[in-house]
Amino acid sequence: MSDSPRSRRGIMALPAVVAFALSITASWVPSFWHDEAATVSAVVRPLPKLLALLGNVDSVHGAYYLLLHPWVWLFGASEFSIRLPSAVAIAAAALGVTVIANRLLGLTAGVGAGLVFALLPVASHFGMEARSYAFVCALTTWATYVFIRAVDNDEHDDSWWLWVLYGALVFVAGVVFIYSLLIPAAHAVTLLVSGQSRRPVLRFVTSMAAVALALAPLVVIAHGQASQVSYLARTLPTAPWLAPFVWITPRLFDPQNLFTVLVVAIAVLLWSAVAYAVARWLRGTRAADSPVRSPGSVGLVSLTLPWLFLPAVTLVNASALIQPMYASRYVFYSMPALAILVGFSLSLLPRRAYVATALVALALLVLPILVADRQMEAKDDLRVVASIISDNKQAGDAIIFRPPARRRMEAAYAEGFAGLNDVLLEATPQESDTLTGVQYPLGELPDRLAGVDRVWLLEYKVLGEDGPSRTRAALAEAGFVPEWTWSDRHADVILYVRASSADRLRS
Repeated sequence: MSDSPRSRRGIMALPAVVAFALSITASWVPSFWHDEAATVSAVVRPLPKLLALLGNVDSVHGAYYLLLHPWVWLFGASEFSIRLPSAVAIAAAALGVTVIANRLLGLTAGVGAGLVFALLPVASHFGMEARSYAFVCALTTWATYVFIRAVDNDEHDDSWWLWVLYGALVFVAGVVFIYSLLIPAAHAVTLLVSGQSRRPVLRFVTSMAAVALALAPLVVIAHGQASQVSYLARTLPTAPWLAPFVWITPRLFDPQNLFTVLVVAIAVLLWSAVAYAVARWLRGTRAADSPVRSPGSVGLVSLTLPWLFLPAVTLVNASALIQPMYASRYVFYSMPALAILVGFSLSLLPRRAYVATALVALALLVLPILVADRQMEAKDDLRVVASIISDNKQAGDAIIFRPPARRRMEAAYAEGFAGLNDVLLEATPQESDTLTGVQYPLGELPDRLAGVDRVWLLEYKVLGEDGPSRTRAALAEAGFVPEWTWSDRHADVILYVRASSADRLRS
């Protein structure tokens, strides 16, 4: 690699370009999934209604919704347009990974780490998702870079501005997603184990005290809305064991999935590279082109291991002891640490040609996963379900969503549900300043179906609140029988017909 400044800048920009390109490629093909439908439901509202919504639910995503609101007003809420900002954020994160690894380890490790991050399917997965996780990853990655610079330059009196910038980035990240505050907790561990002098520790504490004070109202509001993630209790027992794999590809890892063997193989290779990097660093080995680090500087292992493990370990244990709060996507911002460690392992290869070969091999290994993650039902089946109902509905048809939270898909794919009578809906999401609306009790269903001959039951299996028997039993009591069914691994779509009408159809 050329050492000219222009050439170095161009080479260091390569991972960001790759991350952006992968994130926008076919980003419009996968259907919105449940959480993205919530994003659409929120950001298409007038600004006063959006602010009213955030007073009731989803305040932890409020900054992201407010960021997207003018974007959607300008460019619409199609799959491509609403996911495009996340692609930009993932590119920024990839650049941050590159500059951190370059500062700690040199150019080869920097570019290698950035490309590893860009190539991992989990990066482009969140780079083509209308949620805040790509933004959080970018903000925390750059906060980490500023943290390293602030510690390394703290012997200079004029370095205070770096701590101000660090606090600002941590604050913004916390506003976007409250769990990102586990990153400065990881940085505190880094300070403790790297033997820093008194000055950086005091400046760090001062900066974080100001951030904590500024974020206290949001923490209180978020705690009041914690019931929104109560469903995580059902996923917690297996989630930590799957973390080493879903951090590579979040939605394709399934014991019955054909990609399982491939995902496990990639995970073994990457985590072996991480272990090798840690072992070599602890033995005092450095890459040939690595800059010499002074004793008080932030080191590779003291930085990356807390970054990689502390957020997940904290949320898993808090979920077990306090309340559910862990999902692998919540700690996606730890992935840059893994990429940096793998980048260091790559830099230890004797020739740069070997580094390039290893990266090409990784690209070929992940290619089938990247392709699979860009199929229409890779994230969810909301578009398929909306299309099925749209193609088969008739005037006067009713619809029932189970659980009610699935009503969010109406905002994402409104045309599919246009004209249907949502018989259990008492107040719409916009009228009630909620994401799901206000429902009549299920016991009122027979009265609500007066004059209705056909009912679509849209029943999701993963987050069902009642179980299928209660809703179906209520329809049976109201005189309806199933006429037609479509199912996949997510949902059942059942057309119920009033029994007298069914008899006429059969005759």
